Amino acid sequence: MQLWAMLLQYHENDIESILTRAYDGSPITEILNYISRSYQTATLHETAEHFMRMFKKTYGMTPGEYRKSSR
Repeated sequence: MQLWAMLLQYHENDIESILTRAYDGSPITEILNYISRSYQTATLHETAEHFMRMFKKTYGMTPGEYRKSSR
């Protein structure tokens, strides 16, 4: 969730500009194209690393450690 909040904060003006135009009659595909262009550089590896860091920061253990402790 924090990743999306950071992305939204970073691109808030861009998204607001696109959404404003979309409400003025521009096709929704413009929004989808923007998302595709802007976020294709976030790799699965980067996303997984971020998830692991945030999970450990929140719960004090890795997801694997959490899974083992809940068995």
